Amino acid sequence: MSDLEFKIGDKVQKRKGYRFPGVIIGHFQKLDGSIRYAVECVAHEAEGIIHIYSTKDLEERTNDQP
Repeated sequence: MSDLEFKIGDKVQKRKGYRFPGVIIGHFQKLDGSIRYAVECVAHEAEGIIHIYSTKDLEERTNDQP
């Protein structure tokens, strides 16, 4: 798992649809070898919710606004 695009602590959001601004809190490898990221939401209305996303679903969040 050395080819991780994101690391724990990175600020991210979803690329499409609802943005789900959050922070990477973990990552793991599925049995098929694909990588998934656990993202904890930082938006006030959904703070603390954790979703799991693939690399292609995420992008870096460059501002500090949730």
